[in-house]
Amino acid sequence: KKIILTNTNFGGNVYLENGTIIVGTERYIGGNKKVIQNSLPPDAFPQWLKSGFEKKYLLRDLLMSTLIYNNTIPDSEQEFLISKIIEWGKICVITEMALRLGNEDIKPEILLRWSVDQYNWAEKNEKALWKYLKTNKLLFSRNEKDHAFILNNGPYTIGFSEQSPDRLGQYLGWKMVRNYIFEEEISLSEIVKLDYKTILKKYNP
Repeated sequence: KKIILTNTNFGGNVYLENGTIIVGTERYIGGNKKVIQNSLPPDAFPQWLKSGFEKKYLLRDLLMSTLIYNNTIPDSEQEFLISKIIEWGKICVITEMALRLGNEDIKPEILLRWSVDQYNWAEKNEKALWKYLKTNKLLFSRNEKDHAFILNNGPYTIGFSEQSPDRLGQYLGWKMVRNYIFEEEISLSEIVKLDYKTILKKYNP
């Protein structure tokens, strides 16, 4: 119903409440600007976090936050890591398709909130990521720490080198859901309701 652009004192990117979207504009003024580099304490705002303070992520954040807030993707009955990975994949794919303007794709590194180098790293290591999850029996883990290591924000994905991007699980989910959609030619409304097992069976990195 309403979008409010304001200063949240670097409290967060996008908030949603009662039909109102609140955007912390200071989070989108450019992470390399002197005012950001010189005024924010590095212990609370490390460089990996400040590097995401870019305007190019704004539309992506608005839409993705709305999808999450409105529970567009129903929670899986199973609290497995793989079901959460695929839930994130659905969110990423819907965000991607909704942001196609002028019949042009949104750049994957913007969708994933990464640099080009980080995206290229993930592309080169997709098979290694899948092998790591299977070898360590993490796919069906219900352990919240395992989920956080693979899905949450951070300087990198725990379990991989410090050159890896964070949230590799979200990337993997995006690849799995995207591949399924293009192989099966189904609609976004259908993919929302699809069980994670169906998508998992079709995945071949």
